Parts: sequence; structure tokens; C-alpha cells
Amino acid sequence: MSIHDEFELIKLIQGALGKPSKRVVLGIGDDAAVVVPPRGKLVATVDTLVEGVHFDLAYTNPHELGHKALAVNLSDIAAMGATPLYALVSVGLKQSTTEHFVEETYRGIRQLAKRFSVDIIGGNTVQSPNSTVIDITVIGEAPKSYFSRTGAKVGDLIAVTGHLGSSAAGLNCLKRLGRHNLDVFKPLVQAHLMPEPKVKEAQALLATGAVTSMIDISDGFARDLHHLTEGSKVGALVDETQLPVGEVTKRAAEVVGGNYRNWALFGGEDYELLFTFSAKKLSAVKKALGKKFFLVGAVQAKKVEIKNGDGEITPLEPRGWNHFVRRSRLKTDPDTMLT
Repeated sequence: MSIHDEFELIKLIQGALGKPSKRVVLGIGDDAAVVVPPRGKLVATVDTLVEGVHFDLAYTNPHELGHKALAVNLSDIAAMGATPLYALVSVGLKQSTTEHFVEETYRGIRQLAKRFSVDIIGGNTVQSPNSTVIDITVIGEAPKSYFSRTGAKVGDLIAVTGHLGSSAAGLNCLKRLGRHNLDVFKPLVQAHLMPEPKVKEAQALLATGAVTSMIDISDGFARDLHHLTEGSKVGALVDETQLPVGEVTKRAAEVVGGNYRNWALFGGEDYELLFTFSAKKLSAVKKALGKKFFLVGAVQAKKVEIKNGDGEITPLEPRGWNHFVRRSRLKTDPDTMLT
């Protein structure tokens, strides 16, 4: 059934989300929410997903869409070493949108929010003439310290919390093979459609006191590494042979004719944590994360470079996702774009 009344839509959303925790004094249904404020420092982030730019409903179901819309925000909170508390969800819906679509989208949001003890406290609903839009703001807390992009020092080690290129591989499988018959590549499809925010990993790292800078990998490893080095006014040397690429990603590259190296470096939307830390504290990082991280290089004074298996060192360009480059350019280089 299509939606014809905004107030009935709000009731539908309230039903899909359920009751909030006791931290929410006044939630959805009033002009604004009233909540128990965060302790210490307030941490806030916002991300917008637009149909045709960030997702395609031809191969993304509403539950997956809701999950991802919240996950990308939780990943930003994780990159700060903070704890997410509250979320505000605004949606722009096409006239043809059904009640089922709305319910499943919000159930996807609710399911992930519940896992991380996040309360959905409000938002907005509007009609969108052409594309579905989801805009989420997440508010968190950092009682003591937090991470940023600005603390990396020469000699620090560079690491990531998981495999690179999985999301780009999943997207290419969806685009080139279709949604069906992708059982062998299911982990890649899952990585793209329902990424896992590394909130717990970030908090474990925060407790070590070892990390000097951090960013989440949304725009691509190479581009986000440049963001981090620019913030810290340093360079980096990446060892290409140490980039963690899963065997299933390499297999997908063979099947769809992709380049797994490019997916790992430039593909983006992996939502792993990219961080630097003092080499003297390697044992503390190992204790905090176990096998859930990979060393990929070291911080150096100026240039951002990559060393291949033959020992050749070349510049690592900041390629990856950029909202405001011309789309015609992106279409000529499918390995560096996700949507």
C-alpha cells in the first residue's frame, strides 16, 4: 500500500522502531526530542544516502538500506573512538513508496541501532520527487579522550582493521552478475550492502592509549590515507604486499574482470578503521585486537608512497570516491567508484 498521509507515516515509523530506552525523556512525535545529555564531550556526525548515487534499489532491499544508512554514521563515530547514543533519521520518499518499504527500512535501522544501544529519537519525513533519500545524524559521547586525523608521527605504524576491497568487489558482482546466484560471493555482497561498523574495535584501541590518529575507510584506502596524512602533516609508505585482500575478492576479480588491487586501494566503502600507532606499543594493539588488524605501512616525513613486491616505490595517488568530480570521468574508471 502506498503512503498518502504524513501523520500516518509517522505512526508507522514509531511502530517499526518500538520504544526507546530510559535515556530518552521525550522521543518521536513532538517538535523536538528531549534526552539525557552525553557525559564529557559530545560527538556528532551526519551522512546522507541518495538513490542513484549511493544505492540502487534494483539490488538493495529496504532492510539492507536502513542498516547501511545507520552503519555509515556509526562508522564515523567509531573513527573518533566515541560511543554512539542517539540518532535522528530524515527520509525523502517518492510518491510510489509503499508502507512495506518504510517499515522494512526502519526495521533495518532499528536492528542495528539495538545492537549498539542507539536510540532513534526523531527526524523528518518529506516527499521526494525522483529519488529516495535517507539522512541520519548520530550523536555520541567521548567521556575522556577521542581520536582524530591529526596526531600521526613519523615512525608510527599504519594498520587497518580488516580486508580491503570487499565492498567494491561486492558492488561489481551485483552490477555485473545480478542479485541472484551470488552464493559464493555472499560475504562481498554483505560487505557492500550491510557493512559492519567497527565501534567495539575502536573502543578497544582507545583503551590502549597507543593510537595517534584514525579515520574510517569510506572514500577508499588511498584517499582516506591522504586525508589522514594531510591532517597530521606527514607522509606514508605503504607496502602493497601487506594489503589485506581476501581470497574471495581475488576470485571475484577473475570472474567479473576487475582489478582487486584497485578495489583495495581505491574502491571505498569498506568502513574498516585506518589508524596509526607508536611502534613501541605494537603488543598493546595486538592484545586489544588479536587478529583483527593488519599492518600495511609506516608514517614517513612527507610523500605518500607505495612499494610493490619488487621494491619499487611510486607515489600513491589520492584516488577514490569524490562527490563533486564529474560523473563522466568516474564512468571511465569503474574500479575507483562504488556507485
